[in-house]
Amino acid sequence: MTIDTFEQAGNTRMVIEPKGLWEHSAYQTDNRFTIEVKPIQEDPNRLTQGTRAGYKGEKLSLNFQNVEVRAVLQVIADFTGLNIITSDTVTGSLTLRLKDIPWDQALDIIMQTKGLDMRKNGNVVLIAPREELAVKEKQQLEAQLQISELEPLQFECFELNYIRAQGLAHLLQSNKQQEVGIGAGQTPPTGAHAPTAGTCNLPSWCRGWSYGGGGGAGGITRRSPRAERAAPVEGWQWWQRVAGYADPVAALNPFDATIATGTDRTSLVKIGGQWTHLINSNIEGNINGGWVNSFATHSGIVATVTGDGTVVPTMGNRGWFEYGGRLGFRLTQGWVADLFVNGTLGPQPVGTTIHGGVGLRVHY
Repeated sequence: MTIDTFEQAGNTRMVIEPKGLWEHSAYQTDNRFTIEVKPIQEDPNRLTQGTRAGYKGEKLSLNFQNVEVRAVLQVIADFTGLNIITSDTVTGSLTLRLKDIPWDQALDIIMQTKGLDMRKNGNVVLIAPREELAVKEKQQLEAQLQISELEPLQFECFELNYIRAQGLAHLLQSNKQQEVGIGAGQTPPTGAHAPTAGTCNLPSWCRGWSYGGGGGAGGITRRSPRAERAAPVEGWQWWQRVAGYADPVAALNPFDATIATGTDRTSLVKIGGQWTHLINSNIEGNINGGWVNSFATHSGIVATVTGDGTVVPTMGNRGWFEYGGRLGFRLTQGWVADLFVNGTLGPQPVGTTIHGGVGLRVHY
């Protein structure tokens, strides 16, 4: 592209010669004249080439001297056939010269020059100052919030075993099969100890208990009198027994179902490692991590849904990473108080979690 500028008869003349396929647009606002030259993006599937991606309206030319903004907007409305509503606060005049540019670009130039904005709804366009539109939208949001705060609240009570908040939200938003199986077949996380039993009268999740067993083996190497490394392998078998119950239609349960007594089963294997260091005679530190994988998972829960027949929840196998660390303080011979942090990293329902606490270890 070459650009030559020279004086001619007391005026300024500019000659722009692009090379290749180009298109241009030119417009004037007040005392500023702007020329845009850009390459044409060729599309073999189009009959004609050109027109930038952002503006696709039919081209027009406008040449006004000190004309009211509302009058220019009316011209664009007549050209496009749109119903343009102009706010009473749109005032002032402008001078512009636009030649062969898309009408939507011309409208954008006018709005930018005068600090306006628009909201389009179907074939109706509302044009007003930006601040005015922002205030109106804020008032609408505040009104909707006030209406929602006036709505009566509804309360329901649920008692769940071995389920996290993220898992509950996921199940409540899932399909029929998952909704029928909610509360059943939830594999307890590694490290759960005492089995628990729970009852629930509202809305329908009822008695259940979990039990399991496992063991492990591994090796320990001691690099020094103060540091040792261990690489254990653990295996666990978990069962969760759920007593039969009826699950009638409720606010959070659109399906009428009957769940028969059954047992969910899953197997876990963990391969991990840990490093322990004796900081001094009374304080020790430990970091650990490992990969846990479930396998041979099976659900024994069968639900009968009114109108849909029998549904058996699916329980896929999962893999996740467990990590943690602790700082132990020896209180007396055989008694150690621990500050610990543990976490998981994996897909739902295990998820990504982190928690800490205080523990007490007894050696005898």
